[in-house]
Amino acid sequence: NITINSGTLNISGAFTGGAGIGGGPGGNGGNITINGGTINVIADGGGAGIGGGYKGNGGIITINGGTVNATGECGSGIGGGGVEGNGGTITINGGTVIATGKDGAAGIGGGLEGNGGNVTINGGTVNATVNDGGGAGIGGGVDGNGGNITINSGTVNATGGNGGDGIGKGSGGTDDGTLTLGDGVKLKVSYNNSIWSDYDGTNHDKYMKTVTILTSSSSYITYLEDGHIYSLNSDVTIDHFVIVSGNVDLFLPDGYTLTASRGIIVTEGNSLTINGEGIGTLIANGVSGFAGIGGTVDVGEHDCGNITINGGIVNATGKDGGAGIGGGWKGNCGNITINGGTVSAIGESQGGAGIGGGFSGNGGNITINGGTINATGNLSADGIGKGQGGTDVGTLTLGEGVKLKVSSDNSIWSDYDGTNRRRYMKTV
Repeated sequence: NITINSGTLNISGAFTGGAGIGGGPGGNGGNITINGGTINVIADGGGAGIGGGYKGNGGIITINGGTVNATGECGSGIGGGGVEGNGGTITINGGTVIATGKDGAAGIGGGLEGNGGNVTINGGTVNATVNDGGGAGIGGGVDGNGGNITINSGTVNATGGNGGDGIGKGSGGTDDGTLTLGDGVKLKVSYNNSIWSDYDGTNHDKYMKTVTILTSSSSYITYLEDGHIYSLNSDVTIDHFVIVSGNVDLFLPDGYTLTASRGIIVTEGNSLTINGEGIGTLIANGVSGFAGIGGTVDVGEHDCGNITINGGIVNATGKDGGAGIGGGWKGNCGNITINGGTVSAIGESQGGAGIGGGFSGNGGNITINGGTINATGNLSADGIGKGQGGTDVGTLTLGEGVKLKVSSDNSIWSDYDGTNRRRYMKTV
Protein backbone atom coordinates (compact mmCIF):
# COMPACT_ATOMS: atom_id res chain seq x y z
CA ASN A 1 0.00 0.00 0.00
CA ILE A 2 1.45 3.34 -1.07
CA THR A 3 -0.03 6.69 0.02
CA ILE A 4 1.39 10.08 -0.98
CA ASN A 5 -0.05 13.10 0.82
CA SER A 6 2.23 15.98 -0.18
CA GLY A 7 5.74 16.98 -1.25
CA THR A 8 7.60 16.56 -4.54
CA LEU A 9 8.56 13.18 -5.94
CA ASN A 10 10.64 12.75 -9.12
CA ILE A 11 11.31 9.26 -10.50
CA SER A 12 13.12 8.75 -13.79
CA GLY A 13 14.39 5.51 -15.34
CA ALA A 14 12.83 3.07 -12.92
CA PHE A 15 14.25 -0.45 -12.62
CA THR A 16 13.90 -2.35 -15.91
CA GLY A 17 10.48 -4.01 -16.01
CA GLY A 18 9.17 -2.24 -12.94
CA ALA A 19 6.64 0.56 -12.66
CA GLY A 20 7.75 4.02 -11.60
CA ILE A 21 5.37 3.67 -8.65
CA GLY A 22 3.79 0.24 -8.18
CA GLY A 23 4.67 -3.31 -9.15
CA GLY A 24 8.02 -4.81 -10.10
CA PRO A 25 8.47 -7.06 -13.15
CA GLY A 26 5.39 -9.32 -13.33
CA GLY A 27 3.82 -7.54 -10.36
CA ASN A 28 0.53 -5.72 -10.04
CA GLY A 29 0.22 -2.16 -8.83
CA GLY A 30 -1.26 -2.85 -5.40
CA ASN A 31 -3.14 -0.06 -3.62
CA ILE A 32 -1.83 3.39 -4.54
CA THR A 33 -3.40 6.61 -3.24
CA ILE A 34 -2.25 10.13 -4.09
CA ASN A 35 -3.83 12.93 -2.04
CA GLY A 36 -1.56 15.81 -3.00
CA GLY A 37 1.91 16.95 -3.92
CA THR A 38 3.77 17.03 -7.21
CA ILE A 39 4.59 13.64 -8.74
CA ASN A 40 6.74 13.24 -11.85
CA VAL A 41 7.31 9.64 -12.96
CA ILE A 42 8.96 8.18 -16.06
CA ALA A 43 9.16 4.38 -16.15
CA ASP A 44 11.62 2.33 -18.17
CA GLY A 45 11.63 -1.16 -19.66
CA GLY A 46 7.96 -2.17 -19.82
CA GLY A 47 6.40 -0.87 -16.63
CA ALA A 48 3.62 1.66 -16.17
CA GLY A 49 4.40 5.11 -14.86
CA ILE A 50 2.03 4.38 -11.99
CA GLY A 51 0.56 0.86 -11.67
CA GLY A 52 1.73 -2.53 -12.90
CA GLY A 53 5.21 -3.67 -13.79
CA TYR A 54 5.97 -5.59 -16.97
CA LYS A 55 3.03 -8.01 -17.52
CA GLY A 56 1.39 -6.67 -14.36
CA ASN A 57 -2.08 -5.19 -13.93
CA GLY A 58 -2.67 -1.71 -12.62
CA GLY A 59 -4.05 -2.60 -9.20
CA ILE A 60 -6.20 -0.04 -7.36
CA ILE A 61 -5.10 3.53 -8.04
CA THR A 62 -6.84 6.55 -6.51
CA ILE A 63 -5.87 10.17 -7.19
CA ASN A 64 -7.62 12.76 -5.01
CA GLY A 65 -5.48 15.81 -5.69
CA GLY A 66 -2.08 17.23 -6.50
CA THR A 67 -0.26 17.34 -9.81
CA VAL A 68 0.61 13.97 -11.34
CA ASN A 69 2.66 13.55 -14.50
CA ALA A 70 3.21 9.86 -15.33
CA THR A 71 4.77 8.26 -18.41
CA GLY A 72 5.11 4.54 -19.07
CA GLU A 73 7.25 2.73 -21.63
CA CYS A 74 5.34 -0.14 -23.23
CA GLY A 75 3.30 0.28 -20.07
CA SER A 76 0.55 2.85 -19.66
CA GLY A 77 1.05 6.23 -18.04
CA ILE A 78 -1.35 5.11 -15.31
CA GLY A 79 -2.61 1.50 -15.21
CA GLY A 80 -1.27 -1.73 -16.67
CA GLY A 81 2.31 -2.64 -17.51
CA GLY A 82 3.51 -3.66 -20.94
CA VAL A 83 2.41 -6.90 -22.61
CA GLU A 84 -1.08 -7.88 -21.43
CA GLY A 85 -1.16 -5.69 -18.33
CA ASN A 86 -4.75 -4.56 -17.80
CA GLY A 87 -5.67 -1.20 -16.36
CA GLY A 88 -7.02 -2.36 -13.02
CA THR A 89 -9.29 0.04 -11.12
CA ILE A 90 -8.38 3.70 -11.53
CA THR A 91 -10.30 6.53 -9.86
CA ILE A 92 -9.49 10.22 -10.32
CA ASN A 93 -11.38 12.56 -7.98
CA GLY A 94 -9.38 15.74 -8.43
CA GLY A 95 -6.06 17.37 -9.16
CA THR A 96 -4.22 17.70 -12.45
CA VAL A 97 -3.29 14.44 -14.13
CA ILE A 98 -1.11 14.07 -17.21
CA ALA A 99 -0.71 10.44 -18.30
CA THR A 100 1.28 9.35 -21.35
CA GLY A 101 1.55 5.85 -22.78
CA LYS A 102 4.39 4.85 -25.08
CA ASP A 103 5.20 2.00 -27.45
CA GLY A 104 1.64 0.72 -27.82
CA ALA A 105 0.27 1.47 -24.33
CA ALA A 106 -2.70 3.65 -23.40
CA GLY A 107 -2.32 6.94 -21.59
CA ILE A 108 -4.65 5.67 -18.87
CA GLY A 109 -5.65 1.99 -18.90
CA GLY A 110 -3.97 -0.99 -20.49
CA GLY A 111 -0.35 -1.52 -21.41
CA LEU A 112 0.63 -3.01 -24.74
CA GLU A 113 -1.96 -5.76 -25.47
CA GLY A 114 -3.78 -4.89 -22.25
CA ASN A 115 -7.44 -3.97 -21.75
CA GLY A 116 -8.58 -0.71 -20.22
CA GLY A 117 -9.96 -2.02 -16.93
CA ASN A 118 -12.26 0.23 -14.88
CA VAL A 119 -11.58 3.96 -15.07
CA THR A 120 -13.72 6.53 -13.23
CA ILE A 121 -13.15 10.29 -13.37
CA ASN A 122 -15.12 12.34 -10.84
CA GLY A 123 -13.24 15.62 -11.09
CA GLY A 124 -10.00 17.40 -11.85
CA THR A 125 -8.23 18.02 -15.15
CA VAL A 126 -7.11 14.93 -17.02
CA ASN A 127 -4.93 14.85 -20.12
CA ALA A 128 -4.38 11.32 -21.42
CA THR A 129 -2.15 10.96 -24.47
CA VAL A 130 -0.09 8.47 -26.44
CA ASN A 131 3.46 9.29 -27.43
CA ASP A 132 4.09 6.41 -29.80
CA GLY A 133 2.07 3.46 -31.10
CA GLY A 134 -1.66 2.78 -31.30
CA GLY A 135 -2.90 2.80 -27.73
CA ALA A 136 -6.05 4.66 -26.71
CA GLY A 137 -5.89 7.90 -24.80
CA ILE A 138 -8.06 6.26 -22.14
CA GLY A 139 -8.76 2.53 -22.57
CA GLY A 140 -6.86 -0.32 -24.18
CA GLY A 141 -3.33 -0.58 -25.47
CA VAL A 142 -2.58 -1.96 -28.93
CA ASP A 143 -4.77 -5.08 -29.43
CA GLY A 144 -6.53 -4.24 -26.16
CA ASN A 145 -10.22 -3.49 -25.56
CA GLY A 146 -11.72 -0.41 -24.02
CA GLY A 147 -12.93 -1.55 -20.61
CA ASN A 148 -15.47 0.35 -18.49
CA ILE A 149 -14.96 4.10 -18.44
CA THR A 150 -17.12 6.54 -16.47
CA ILE A 151 -16.74 10.32 -16.46
CA ASN A 152 -18.92 12.18 -13.96
CA SER A 153 -17.18 15.54 -13.84
CA GLY A 154 -13.96 17.36 -14.63
CA THR A 155 -12.14 18.36 -17.79
CA VAL A 156 -10.95 15.43 -19.88
CA ASN A 157 -8.76 15.57 -22.99
CA ALA A 158 -8.06 12.15 -24.49
CA THR A 159 -5.79 11.56 -27.49
CA GLY A 160 -5.32 8.15 -29.08
CA GLY A 161 -2.27 7.06 -31.02
CA ASN A 162 -2.07 5.69 -34.53
CA GLY A 163 -5.38 3.85 -34.99
CA GLY A 164 -6.23 3.99 -31.28
CA ASP A 165 -9.42 5.58 -29.97
CA GLY A 166 -9.42 8.78 -28.00
CA ILE A 167 -11.46 6.81 -25.47
CA GLY A 168 -12.04 3.10 -26.08
CA LYS A 169 -10.04 0.34 -27.70
CA GLY A 170 -6.47 0.42 -28.92
CA SER A 171 -5.47 -0.23 -32.50
CA GLY A 172 -6.34 -3.85 -33.26
CA GLY A 173 -8.78 -4.13 -30.36
CA THR A 174 -12.22 -5.58 -31.01
CA ASP A 175 -14.41 -3.96 -28.34
CA ASP A 176 -14.85 -0.23 -27.61
CA GLY A 177 -16.00 -1.09 -24.10
CA THR A 178 -18.51 1.13 -22.30
CA LEU A 179 -18.35 4.90 -21.88
CA THR A 180 -20.76 6.51 -19.40
CA LEU A 181 -21.09 10.28 -18.93
CA GLY A 182 -22.67 11.93 -15.89
CA ASP A 183 -25.32 14.65 -16.21
CA GLY A 184 -24.02 17.78 -17.91
CA VAL A 185 -20.62 16.31 -18.74
CA LYS A 186 -19.08 17.39 -22.03
CA LEU A 187 -16.21 15.48 -23.45
CA LYS A 188 -13.59 16.27 -26.07
CA VAL A 189 -11.84 13.45 -27.87
CA SER A 190 -8.95 13.77 -30.30
CA TYR A 191 -7.06 11.77 -32.88
CA ASN A 192 -4.08 14.10 -32.96
CA ASN A 193 -3.26 17.30 -31.16
CA SER A 194 -5.28 19.53 -33.49
CA ILE A 195 -8.60 17.73 -33.97
CA TRP A 196 -11.06 17.98 -31.11
CA SER A 197 -14.71 16.97 -31.31
CA ASP A 198 -17.60 17.19 -28.86
CA TYR A 199 -18.88 13.82 -27.66
CA ASP A 200 -22.52 13.90 -26.54
CA GLY A 201 -22.77 10.40 -25.12
CA THR A 202 -24.94 9.04 -27.91
CA ASN A 203 -22.61 8.26 -30.79
CA HIS A 204 -19.50 6.52 -29.54
CA ASP A 205 -18.33 5.32 -32.94
CA LYS A 206 -18.37 8.70 -34.64
CA TYR A 207 -15.91 10.35 -32.29
CA MET A 208 -13.68 7.36 -31.67
CA LYS A 209 -12.50 6.85 -35.22
CA THR A 210 -9.14 7.72 -36.67
CA VAL A 211 -8.95 10.90 -38.68
CA THR A 212 -7.57 10.79 -42.23
CA ILE A 213 -5.37 13.77 -43.04
CA LEU A 214 -5.96 15.10 -46.55
CA THR A 215 -3.02 15.98 -48.79
CA SER A 216 -2.75 18.04 -51.95
CA SER A 217 -3.44 16.23 -55.22
CA SER A 218 -3.62 17.23 -58.88
CA SER A 219 -4.04 13.92 -60.71
CA TYR A 220 -6.61 11.71 -59.01
CA ILE A 221 -10.18 11.80 -57.78
CA THR A 222 -10.28 12.04 -53.99
CA TYR A 223 -12.95 9.85 -52.39
CA LEU A 224 -14.19 10.68 -48.90
CA GLU A 225 -15.39 7.34 -47.59
CA ASP A 226 -18.36 6.40 -45.45
CA GLY A 227 -17.86 6.69 -41.70
CA HIS A 228 -14.55 8.52 -41.89
CA ILE A 229 -13.45 11.87 -40.49
CA TYR A 230 -11.14 13.96 -42.68
CA SER A 231 -9.02 16.91 -41.69
CA LEU A 232 -5.90 18.98 -42.45
CA ASN A 233 -2.56 19.67 -40.86
CA SER A 234 -1.51 22.14 -43.58
CA ASP A 235 -3.09 24.08 -46.43
CA VAL A 236 -4.33 21.58 -49.03
CA THR A 237 -5.35 22.02 -52.68
CA ILE A 238 -7.12 19.21 -54.56
CA ASP A 239 -7.32 19.99 -58.29
CA HIS A 240 -9.50 16.99 -59.20
CA PHE A 241 -13.00 16.03 -58.05
CA VAL A 242 -13.69 15.34 -54.38
CA ILE A 243 -16.51 12.79 -54.05
CA VAL A 244 -18.42 12.04 -50.82
CA SER A 245 -19.50 8.41 -50.49
CA GLY A 246 -21.82 7.69 -47.55
CA ASN A 247 -21.73 9.72 -44.34
CA VAL A 248 -18.59 11.81 -44.00
CA ASP A 249 -17.25 14.37 -41.52
CA LEU A 250 -14.83 17.09 -42.63
CA PHE A 251 -12.95 19.04 -39.94
CA LEU A 252 -11.30 22.39 -40.71
CA PRO A 253 -8.70 23.26 -38.04
CA ASP A 254 -8.12 26.91 -37.25
CA GLY A 255 -5.66 28.51 -39.67
CA TYR A 256 -5.75 25.91 -42.47
CA THR A 257 -7.50 26.06 -45.86
CA LEU A 258 -8.82 23.25 -48.05
CA THR A 259 -9.30 24.27 -51.69
CA ALA A 260 -11.41 21.89 -53.79
CA SER A 261 -10.78 23.30 -57.25
CA ARG A 262 -13.53 21.21 -58.87
CA GLY A 263 -15.90 21.30 -55.94
CA ILE A 264 -17.12 18.63 -53.53
CA ILE A 265 -19.69 16.22 -54.92
CA VAL A 266 -22.44 15.26 -52.45
CA THR A 267 -25.22 13.58 -54.39
CA GLU A 268 -28.56 12.23 -53.20
CA GLY A 269 -28.15 9.48 -50.60
CA ASN A 270 -24.85 10.85 -49.27
CA SER A 271 -24.11 13.24 -46.39
CA LEU A 272 -21.34 15.70 -45.56
CA THR A 273 -20.92 17.41 -42.17
CA ILE A 274 -18.44 20.29 -42.02
CA ASN A 275 -17.01 21.26 -38.64
CA GLY A 276 -14.62 24.19 -38.46
CA GLU A 277 -12.68 26.06 -35.81
CA GLY A 278 -11.79 29.75 -36.05
CA ILE A 279 -10.68 30.62 -39.56
CA GLY A 280 -10.47 27.04 -40.79
CA THR A 281 -11.61 27.46 -44.40
CA LEU A 282 -13.11 25.46 -47.25
CA ILE A 283 -13.09 26.87 -50.80
CA ALA A 284 -15.15 24.74 -53.20
CA ASN A 285 -15.49 25.79 -56.85
CA GLY A 286 -17.69 23.65 -59.06
CA VAL A 287 -16.92 23.13 -62.75
CA SER A 288 -19.49 23.57 -65.54
CA GLY A 289 -22.90 22.29 -64.39
CA PHE A 290 -21.62 21.32 -60.93
CA ALA A 291 -22.48 22.84 -57.58
CA GLY A 292 -19.65 24.13 -55.43
CA ILE A 293 -20.84 21.58 -52.86
CA GLY A 294 -23.60 19.21 -53.95
CA GLY A 295 -24.90 17.83 -57.24
CA THR A 296 -23.39 17.46 -60.70
CA VAL A 297 -24.32 17.77 -64.38
CA ASP A 298 -24.16 13.99 -64.85
CA VAL A 299 -27.33 11.95 -65.38
CA GLY A 300 -28.54 10.47 -62.10
CA GLU A 301 -26.30 12.76 -60.05
CA HIS A 302 -28.02 16.13 -60.47
CA ASP A 303 -29.65 16.20 -57.03
CA CYS A 304 -27.85 17.17 -53.86
CA GLY A 305 -27.63 14.99 -50.73
CA ASN A 306 -27.47 16.19 -47.11
CA ILE A 307 -25.05 18.94 -46.09
CA THR A 308 -24.53 20.28 -42.55
CA ILE A 309 -22.23 23.20 -41.71
CA ASN A 310 -21.43 23.70 -38.02
CA GLY A 311 -18.56 26.18 -38.20
CA GLY A 312 -15.55 27.53 -40.03
CA ILE A 313 -15.48 29.56 -43.23
CA VAL A 314 -17.13 27.99 -46.29
CA ASN A 315 -16.97 29.64 -49.71
CA ALA A 316 -18.82 27.65 -52.38
CA THR A 317 -19.36 28.65 -56.01
CA GLY A 318 -21.42 26.74 -58.58
CA LYS A 319 -20.87 27.19 -62.31
CA ASP A 320 -23.02 27.13 -65.46
CA GLY A 321 -26.27 26.23 -63.74
CA GLY A 322 -24.87 24.66 -60.56
CA ALA A 323 -25.88 26.09 -57.18
CA GLY A 324 -23.26 27.38 -54.79
CA ILE A 325 -24.48 24.77 -52.29
CA GLY A 326 -27.18 22.39 -53.52
CA GLY A 327 -28.19 20.96 -56.87
CA GLY A 328 -26.16 20.64 -60.03
CA TRP A 329 -27.55 21.60 -63.44
CA LYS A 330 -31.24 20.57 -63.43
CA GLY A 331 -30.68 19.26 -59.92
CA ASN A 332 -32.84 19.70 -56.85
CA CYS A 333 -31.49 20.66 -53.45
CA GLY A 334 -31.54 18.07 -50.66
CA ASN A 335 -31.39 18.88 -46.94
CA ILE A 336 -29.03 21.70 -45.95
CA THR A 337 -28.53 22.80 -42.34
CA ILE A 338 -26.28 25.66 -41.24
CA ASN A 339 -25.69 25.89 -37.49
CA GLY A 340 -22.75 28.27 -37.48
CA GLY A 341 -19.74 29.62 -39.31
CA THR A 342 -19.42 32.09 -42.16
CA VAL A 343 -20.90 30.83 -45.42
CA SER A 344 -20.73 32.46 -48.85
CA ALA A 345 -22.64 30.58 -51.56
CA ILE A 346 -22.85 31.84 -55.14
CA GLY A 347 -24.56 30.42 -58.21
CA GLU A 348 -22.09 32.04 -60.56
CA SER A 349 -23.75 31.65 -63.96
CA GLN A 350 -26.72 30.29 -65.95
CA GLY A 351 -29.31 30.33 -63.20
CA GLY A 352 -28.06 28.41 -60.18
CA ALA A 353 -29.28 29.41 -56.70
CA GLY A 354 -26.84 30.51 -54.03
CA ILE A 355 -28.16 27.79 -51.72
CA GLY A 356 -30.79 25.51 -53.23
CA GLY A 357 -31.55 24.23 -56.69
CA GLY A 358 -29.41 24.31 -59.81
CA PHE A 359 -30.78 25.60 -63.08
CA SER A 360 -34.35 24.26 -63.40
CA GLY A 361 -33.99 22.66 -59.94
CA ASN A 362 -36.11 23.05 -56.82
CA GLY A 363 -35.19 24.42 -53.42
CA GLY A 364 -35.21 21.46 -51.02
CA ASN A 365 -35.22 21.76 -47.21
CA ILE A 366 -32.95 24.48 -45.86
CA THR A 367 -32.51 25.26 -42.15
CA ILE A 368 -30.44 28.12 -40.73
CA ASN A 369 -29.86 28.08 -36.97
CA GLY A 370 -26.89 30.41 -36.79
CA GLY A 371 -23.86 31.85 -38.52
CA THR A 372 -23.37 34.52 -41.15
CA ILE A 373 -24.68 33.55 -44.57
CA ASN A 374 -24.36 35.39 -47.88
CA ALA A 375 -26.26 33.62 -50.66
CA THR A 376 -26.49 34.97 -54.21
CA GLY A 377 -28.36 33.40 -57.12
CA ASN A 378 -27.67 34.05 -60.78
CA LEU A 379 -30.14 35.54 -63.29
CA SER A 380 -33.62 34.86 -61.84
CA ALA A 381 -32.48 32.13 -59.43
CA ASP A 382 -33.10 32.63 -55.71
CA GLY A 383 -30.39 33.48 -53.26
CA ILE A 384 -31.88 30.70 -51.15
CA GLY A 385 -34.43 28.48 -52.87
CA LYS A 386 -35.06 27.34 -56.43
CA GLY A 387 -32.84 27.78 -59.46
CA GLN A 388 -33.96 29.63 -62.56
CA GLY A 389 -36.81 27.64 -64.13
CA GLY A 390 -37.46 25.67 -60.95
CA THR A 391 -41.06 25.28 -59.78
CA ASP A 392 -40.71 24.91 -55.99
CA VAL A 393 -38.74 27.18 -53.66
CA GLY A 394 -38.70 24.41 -51.04
CA THR A 395 -38.77 25.17 -47.31
CA LEU A 396 -36.63 27.67 -45.40
CA THR A 397 -36.62 27.32 -41.61
CA LEU A 398 -34.93 29.86 -39.34
CA GLY A 399 -33.86 28.95 -35.82
CA GLU A 400 -34.86 30.98 -32.80
CA GLY A 401 -33.32 34.45 -32.90
CA VAL A 402 -32.07 34.15 -36.48
CA LYS A 403 -32.91 37.16 -38.67
CA LEU A 404 -32.74 37.11 -42.41
CA LYS A 405 -32.45 40.09 -44.75
CA VAL A 406 -33.61 39.88 -48.35
CA SER A 407 -33.15 42.17 -51.33
CA SER A 408 -34.24 42.24 -54.93
CA ASP A 409 -31.51 44.60 -56.07
CA ASN A 410 -28.67 44.06 -53.55
CA SER A 411 -29.00 47.59 -52.21
CA ILE A 412 -32.37 47.82 -50.43
CA TRP A 413 -32.63 45.27 -47.65
CA SER A 414 -35.80 44.33 -45.79
CA ASP A 415 -36.64 41.81 -43.09
CA TYR A 416 -37.63 38.38 -44.31
CA ASP A 417 -41.12 37.54 -43.05
CA GLY A 418 -41.31 33.99 -44.31
CA THR A 419 -43.54 34.79 -47.27
CA ASN A 420 -41.50 36.80 -49.76
CA ARG A 421 -38.60 34.83 -51.19
CA ARG A 422 -36.46 37.21 -53.18
CA ARG A 423 -33.38 36.83 -55.28
CA TYR A 424 -30.73 37.94 -52.82
CA MET A 425 -30.65 36.77 -49.21
CA LYS A 426 -28.28 36.95 -46.31
CA THR A 427 -28.44 36.56 -42.52
CA VAL A 428 -27.44 39.32 -40.17
